[in-house]
Parts: sequence; C-alpha cells; structure tokens
Amino acid sequence: MKTTANIVGYFAAFLTIMTTIFKITHLAGAGPLMLITGICLSIYFPVYIINKLADTNRGQSMTMHYVLGISVGLLQLSLAFKIGHLPGAGLLLIVGFATLSLIYFPMLLRYKLKHVPEQNFKIIYISGFIGAVAMSLGFVFKIQRWPFGVELMFLGAGILFFIYFPLYLFNFSKNLEDTYIYLRDVFFALIIGGMLAIFIMGDIIHRKPTCVITTDKMEVLYVGIDNPLSVNVSGVPYEELNFSVDNGIITVADGKYIAKVVSPGTATIDVYRGGEKIGSKDFRVELPPGSH
Repeated sequence: MKTTANIVGYFAAFLTIMTTIFKITHLAGAGPLMLITGICLSIYFPVYIINKLADTNRGQSMTMHYVLGISVGLLQLSLAFKIGHLPGAGLLLIVGFATLSLIYFPMLLRYKLKHVPEQNFKIIYISGFIGAVAMSLGFVFKIQRWPFGVELMFLGAGILFFIYFPLYLFNFSKNLEDTYIYLRDVFFALIIGGMLAIFIMGDIIHRKPTCVITTDKMEVLYVGIDNPLSVNVSGVPYEELNFSVDNGIITVADGKYIAKVVSPGTATIDVYRGGEKIGSKDFRVELPPGSH
C-alpha cells in the first residue's frame, strides 16, 4: 500500500508542477492538463490519507479512514470536474460533503465519545462535531447557491474558533504535547484549505454562468406568432431560469422556450437565476412576412 501511495504521489506531484508551469507561462494545453492533474489528485489524496491515518491512529477503525479518504477523493474529483466544465461536478460535490458530514464526522464523534471517559472532553468533541458539520454543509449550500449557505459557514466557523479550539487548547487535563501536535496539524490543514478556497473555489462560486440566447430560425422575432428560442446557460438547469422581455412574454414547457412579441421594433430578453441577471440579448421585431 505504501509503495502504491508513493507511485501515485510521484505522478500527482509531477502533474501538479507541470500544470503550474503551463498556467504561469500561458502554454497551450494547460486546461486539459489541469483536469488530468485534478483526477490524479483525487486518487492520491485518499491513498495518502488512508496510509497516514493508519500509521498515526492505530486504535481507530480502518473503515473510518476509508470513509474520509473516499469523501476527500470525491471532493477533489468534483473540483476537477468543475474546472473542466464536465457534467456531474455538483453531484460529486454533494456526495463528497454528505459523506464527510453525515458519515465520517458521526463515526469520528462516536469513536471519541466511546474512548474518552472525561465529561468535559465529550462536550469539546460534540462542539467540534457541530462546527465541522455546519461548515461542510455551508460550503455545499454556498457552492450550489442554496439558501443559508453563508449562515451555516459563519455558524460553523464561530463554533470551531470560539468554542471548540479554545476549550481544546486550554484543557490542561490532556497531554500538552499531544494537544500541540493535533492543533498544529489542524491549523495547517485549515490554512491550506482556506487558501485553496480563496484561489480556486472562490472563482467557481462567483463565476458567472455563460448564457447564449438564439432564435431557432432567424435573428428576428415576429409579431403575433410563436418564436422558438434556444437558451443555453452553462451549469444551470432550465428549471432554475426565469425570463423577462420588454415587448411581450416568454413561455417555457419541457425545456422549450417560446417568445411572443406584440409590436414591431426591438425586444430585449433578460435571463435570471434567482435574483441574479446572467444574460441578455436584443432582437429585431418585425411583422410576419406577407402581413404588410
């Protein structure tokens, strides 16, 4: 297993360095290379985590290590799919965070409560569990643009940094060296994860979807008849879209869009996701041929 981890790590490190060189020098092929690197990292991270935890936490069930490794692998794979604009990224993200929040964290809490007799440490671990789950779900809600994502992230961060970490740090009944090593590793992981979220996930969250609006026949709308439209918005299902037009109405049925305009001139079609405007296009409006 350790040999496998080193082999996978070799290729992951090589691809990561090559991707960095291609990106900063603007060489062709950086996009596909980044996708391949992301997929390779989604294999390496679980292998690394399983080996690392097996060496340092021998009393814990290997099932816990595999669950954590799988969840991290799914999250990394969802990131690779997001960067490569591949379908299924959202599903991978949800499954990854759900595995982490609803399976791994409860398993870890159960193990801690079972093997720690002190009541005060049980309270500490429960607060850490609540904070970690809230943070994880907050990221899912924010990236998927569901409501309460920001509130969940603030709630989780507040519990972790104002309750869990202070209680853990100043609980002098625990070995100070073990406390130092644990918090050192956790803080390092949070710093690296936060930096990745700023430079990578931040771009994904705030990236405006690409919206293309075209007529199915000619680049003109005709008064009084159905005008079929094609609306393509990257990464957004049609059920989440809303429309407005200043010279008529748009109806949607089974993913088909029909514009009906009322007077010659121009018509502006706006596309919204929730309250966010993500696309707009102006069309000429004329009377149907032969009606003059």
